[in-house]
Amino acid sequence: MAKKSSCLLILLLLVLMTGCWDQIEIEERGFEIGVAIDLSKDVPELVESGSELAKDNGRFALTDQFVAPGGLGGQSQQQSVGGGQKPFFNITAQGNSMFEATRDMAVKTSRTPYAEQLKVVITSAKAANTPYNVLDLFLRDNEMRRNIKVLISKGRAVDVLNISPKNEKVPSIALDSITNNVDKNTAMVPDIRIGDIHENLLKT
Repeated sequence: MAKKSSCLLILLLLVLMTGCWDQIEIEERGFEIGVAIDLSKDVPELVESGSELAKDNGRFALTDQFVAPGGLGGQSQQQSVGGGQKPFFNITAQGNSMFEATRDMAVKTSRTPYAEQLKVVITSAKAANTPYNVLDLFLRDNEMRRNIKVLISKGRAVDVLNISPKNEKVPSIALDSITNNVDKNTAMVPDIRIGDIHENLLKT
């Protein structure tokens, strides 16, 4: 009886010990805070020069904005630019689809991209007007929250991720905060979220 109890205890311990086998430590995560979607031809300085992807007008450039925890001290973004670490960094990948661009992104950063803190997705008007569903990735990925805000930029979306906000250290956080002021300014258009787009697609 004692031998059976010992075996059961060992089996139970083995099950419990394997519970975190796929755990990713927080310092190994790359926290995405914002995303910009452009056509590759519109951001030639950010994509691989001479590559077939850059030559194809139908291909996309995906720029992820990551938080740099070491740069989130007491300095403002303007002070960080002059010296010290910036509170964020941008990485651009490319692909024939958002899924392909995401795979390309995985080999450009040493940290595992983590989208649960994503605030805004910005797509250029040109990218949004293509026949491809540029938001399909964000609608299907189970990491994506339904309250992620979707914005359309007249020009290049990546340029929006490089603005210098006065009251925030990270452009994506500044954009998210500005859109929260819609109730205080009637000139602002109510924000659209991933969940809203998903519900509208289900109705069509």
